[in-house]
Amino acid sequence: MFTEIRSILNSISEKDAKVLLQYIFMEMKSVEENKIDASAFFEDVKETYGDLIRSVESQQIEATECSSTHIVFGVSTSGSLKMAIQENVICFDDIFSIAPITELHEAKGIAKRHEWLDGHLNMEDEESFSYEKNCMNNIEKLSTIPATHPIYIWAGENAHEQTALMFILDQLKHHSNEIIWVNPNKLYDVRYTGEVYSEQLNTLLKDENSQTLLSKDVLHEFEKQWEKLTENESMLRIWEDGKVKTVQVSYFDEFILEMVKEAGGEGDFILAARAVGEVIGNLEQYIGDRFIEYRIIQLALSGKLALQGVPKGMRYFKVKTK
Repeated sequence: MFTEIRSILNSISEKDAKVLLQYIFMEMKSVEENKIDASAFFEDVKETYGDLIRSVESQQIEATECSSTHIVFGVSTSGSLKMAIQENVICFDDIFSIAPITELHEAKGIAKRHEWLDGHLNMEDEESFSYEKNCMNNIEKLSTIPATHPIYIWAGENAHEQTALMFILDQLKHHSNEIIWVNPNKLYDVRYTGEVYSEQLNTLLKDENSQTLLSKDVLHEFEKQWEKLTENESMLRIWEDGKVKTVQVSYFDEFILEMVKEAGGEGDFILAARAVGEVIGNLEQYIGDRFIEYRIIQLALSGKLALQGVPKGMRYFKVKTK
């Protein structure tokens, strides 16, 4: 019974869970105020529980009716892919080029990663609240992939998606499914798959050179790379010479200072959001805007940048070089 309830809760969205909880609280209040009796409350909750079971089962049937499963690493890619194809899509909405990646398949590893992200980046409250649940939910989705499905993993030549690719392959090492790596950089000059349009994603699926069926030997090599990568406690990873490389969190600081100086012209304060945009526009690596914002704040705290405003979000403060 408990396992079934846990499975249901992991299968519904955070928004739906909040609506359900609000409904139950309102019904409890009605019981307390004698508007409905306890037996009616129980029947209502029982009926809601049955509706949830049927909804989850329906979603599972939809997944089995698809002929393949696609795994992506970002909501942008997920949205574009769902527009391009009618298949089962699992989205890991995270940036794997930053933060801890040790024991990511376990609750303690996810909690450690969440603690670092929440302590260094400006995460939204709702995002932070649901982060660990969403991670565990996605990992559990991997175990529900039908054995008949070929699994397509979309990963370009960048530290974010290559790290994510290794992580997913480690989770799928006991699966018998065919696993195909789709590499957008075989056709398009992009930093990561999120920059590829939906029609281009369709083109990639038709292009044999962009797809690699991973053999057991290749899978074993990825597994070794993942083990080595997780032994390093660096919080930042880059793509260099066709490999994921670990570096210090301050690796891009000089580049950030240069971009702020160029954008500020005669030493004027510029909005942090603009500074972040300048860095993203000129940086070949994909590390996410909030990591860049975090480094800008650290540079201000260390006295290398002057700061004006409150750094509660990149729209709320300005910076300039000293």
